[in-house]
Amino acid sequence: MRKIWLVLIVCLGLGFQAYPLLADDVHPIPDPDDFALETTTQVIGDVPGAVDKVVTAMGNSSQRDILLASLKTVPDWHGGIIDKVWDKSYGTTLHQIIYTVATDGKGELYFRYNFKRWPKGWILANFAFKSENQQIFPPEWQLVP
Repeated sequence: MRKIWLVLIVCLGLGFQAYPLLADDVHPIPDPDDFALETTTQVIGDVPGAVDKVVTAMGNSSQRDILLASLKTVPDWHGGIIDKVWDKSYGTTLHQIIYTVATDGKGELYFRYNFKRWPKGWILANFAFKSENQQIFPPEWQLVP
């Protein structure tokens, strides 16, 4: 029984250590703030280019078509106000940034970027977008100040 627990502990330990090593396709991001602003700005004028940037950063090109189809449903937001409305670090390894784009009569569109710092540098762990016209933030995101 003791050997089984030892093998289980070793396997779990190797699994957690191997996780960052398996992500060879993930591209480190030198500055999360610059990346988030550039990508939000790019979505407004060049959706395919912004999608390529996101999936390349995440090392997940298999999601390109799904993300592209979702973002193509976004109406023309040219001329909107781009504003960083959330910038929060959790310790020294987690960072969340949210930008909003607002235009007259169309409401707000939110772009959320979750970054994690790995030994290779900052990575984009998650990207999401959502429209919201009634609340300050999309309630599903459960932001905690």
